[in-house]
Amino acid sequence: MKKTEILHKQNCITAAIKKYNKRKNNHQVSTNHDNQTSSSRQNINSIIEVKK
Repeated sequence: MKKTEILHKQNCITAAIKKYNKRKNNHQVSTNHDNQTSSSRQNINSIIEVKK
């Protein structure tokens, strides 16, 4: 393989890894947000139950 071919493949792999990591990080953020929303709903429901 020529040096330029190797560099091109390396750049493609690096770009794919960055894309994967970015997607993974975005998913973690949304998952945490969903859990927080669910937890907040449970807290609100608990407060409503106590007041009844």
